[in-house]
Amino acid sequence: MSHFVKLVAILILISPSISHATLFEINSSNSVVHTTNWSNWYWNDGLPDDVVDLTVQGTFEVTISSGGFNSWTGMPIPDRIAFTNINISSSGAPDRSWTFPEFMGFFFGPGFEGSSNPCAERQYDSPGGSCWSAGNYGNYQGTFDGQTINFTGGMNPSWGSTVTNGYMYEISAVAVPEPAESAYLIMGLGLIILKLQLSKGRRVKTKQAIS
Repeated sequence: MSHFVKLVAILILISPSISHATLFEINSSNSVVHTTNWSNWYWNDGLPDDVVDLTVQGTFEVTISSGGFNSWTGMPIPDRIAFTNINISSSGAPDRSWTFPEFMGFFFGPGFEGSSNPCAERQYDSPGGSCWSAGNYGNYQGTFDGQTINFTGGMNPSWGSTVTNGYMYEISAVAVPEPAESAYLIMGLGLIILKLQLSKGRRVKTKQAIS
């Protein structure tokens, strides 16, 4: 009996590691996207009058990968966090738009942060080196514990050849149970039930033989 219990425990423990990515579903009631054509909100000067909020819903996957070591300094590089298989929609204003972050960030456990600025990578890949960049970059920061993820981020408006509204988002999501986990749990319970039935059958036969 103990061997079967141990087997079930092992199956349950290894099941989360079978998949490298965890699927999350956005909690729409705790998530929002603020959009604006003014830039002062971005610099913590308050939200301007033209802010329009978007509701957001959908799923995305979170992947944590090893950062490794810096070949020059020998220092460890923080683990990486990435959002993949993004299937998200928003509604509220057809003339406003935003983009869910697809650029990788650094995971410190449970906190994480990311930026589309290429110089953000240099602080760990080439610490002490110089880097200069110019452009309109997105960013995010939040926490992730494996079952829940909460983060905020945004991007400033752009007034180049095409005008793009700015946005600031607040995302809250919970993990969706993976089919593999349920399958292993059911298989483990089935083994326990089978073991119990076999043990019961042997006890009955033993009593009959004694009588």
